Amino acid sequence: MNIKYKKMIVQLLKKASEEFGDKGCNDTPDEILNILSQEEKEELNDNMHTWEDAPGDHDKDNLDIIYDDWILTDFLGDLLAKEIEQEELK
Repeated sequence: MNIKYKKMIVQLLKKASEEFGDKGCNDTPDEILNILSQEEKEELNDNMHTWEDAPGDHDKDNLDIIYDDWILTDFLGDLLAKEIEQEELK
């Protein structure tokens, strides 16, 4: 994928995160989370807590943060932005 398209996706994810955060119900739809195995959900949850500067500050059995669509969208946007930075350094 063209790097400029990836940058557009990052901006769209950030905008979507703002929009999601403004609505009342912030539940990530099951059909999105069901793409991941239970192990992958736990890893995502841990990575998101680390990204939020709260590593270990959560119950490992409670996958709380991945269910907030606005946080998940913001996290994925940042992850893609870092990937783009690495590509540009090559």
